[in-house]
Amino acid sequence: MKTNRESGLNKDKMGDVLYICGKCSREIDKEDKICPHCGARLGKIRCPFCKFTGSVQDFKNDYCPKCGKKKSDIDKYIDKKLSTLKKKKNKSKSISSQSTSLNIDGRTFAFLFIFLLSLTALFLWIFLKYFNVI
Repeated sequence: MKTNRESGLNKDKMGDVLYICGKCSREIDKEDKICPHCGARLGKIRCPFCKFTGSVQDFKNDYCPKCGKKKSDIDKYIDKKLSTLKKKKNKSKSISSQSTSLNIDGRTFAFLFIFLLSLTALFLWIFLKYFNVI
């Protein structure tokens, strides 16, 4: 059984029905198509299989009126998509952390080694020349 929050309906103290935005939980008019508070689209459901968009009443008995998919199939599809997106996000994080490491090939390493060795020899020669050791 749906609660008042799930159905988007609440009752005030007088017993009148209040329509509540599912995103920001603020009161809206029954005729609103877009929440004036948060900008969320209201009252439309979209089937991820056939892309049919309709009102809540169009999806009677939890079936898509165009392709006939059941709500449970749609929920499974959405859960699968969310898990796939989470896996891709985690994979991209691990790839980006790996790409920040320093990758040096053999030629670059040899060049750096020879350059640093030459630089060290030059400083050593200048130091020894300065103190008249040579």
